[in-house]
Amino acid sequence: MSEIYNLHTHTVYCDGKDTPEELVIEAINKGMSAIGFSGHMNSFDSEVSMSREGEARYLEEINALKEKYKGQIRILAGVERDYYETEPMLDYDYVIGSVHYFKIGDEYMSMDHSVPFFEKLLSECGNIRVLCENYFSLIGDTLSKMTPDIIGHFDYPCKFNAGGVYYDEDDPVYIKNATDAMEKLCHIPFEVNTGAGARGYKNHPYPSIPLLKRLKDMGGRVVFSSDCHSKENLDFRYDDALEYIRAAGFERFLTLDEVKQWK
Repeated sequence: MSEIYNLHTHTVYCDGKDTPEELVIEAINKGMSAIGFSGHMNSFDSEVSMSREGEARYLEEINALKEKYKGQIRILAGVERDYYETEPMLDYDYVIGSVHYFKIGDEYMSMDHSVPFFEKLLSECGNIRVLCENYFSLIGDTLSKMTPDIIGHFDYPCKFNAGGVYYDEDDPVYIKNATDAMEKLCHIPFEVNTGAGARGYKNHPYPSIPLLKRLKDMGGRVVFSSDCHSKENLDFRYDDALEYIRAAGFERFLTLDEVKQWK
């Protein structure tokens, strides 16, 4: 692999364990060409997200690191913006568009916080088929809410589905719902996200091979992502990720310079 980078990196400004500078140093030590930070932007959940004041400090610190480490590594200040976020955007280098919540009444219910949270949402939806239908309806509607540069963890309902405990990921209805959403987004790079494996939830990245094959057939492209929440996992299973995308028909990941050019 000629260029190794990570564009999905969380810090102490949201729910990550490390400071931006600790992560930059780790990326340099790993020989990465670039690191992109992507703090959570979902102001309705302060437990895992940057505050509005924190966003300003986050951008200030990352922009200072760009100067400090100029010539050693490329640093980008990005954001992972949730579907339901309504706060105006600050001056970010790029945006990852993701869905983490369902809004039910006045409550934002997390889909990915933990198994108990997922099962609470599942109970609210009635069954797993409705939950998945609702999720793909939301992710497919991303462009009505924002202009993302990258689509985040596309088939996110499978985070806790190792071994098919909740549903069959090859179910034709599930595949159709996912494919319908993908068709609306396939002109935007999708991340191949290894993060759930790093946290012990599943043994393959998002999206699944069947969905990646459909993305390839649609002319889609993919970018590296470890969804890093601790520096040890900054390039988690990247060698495996390359073999993974090749199994779906992709020859390579986009280079960093290609991401916005391709979009």
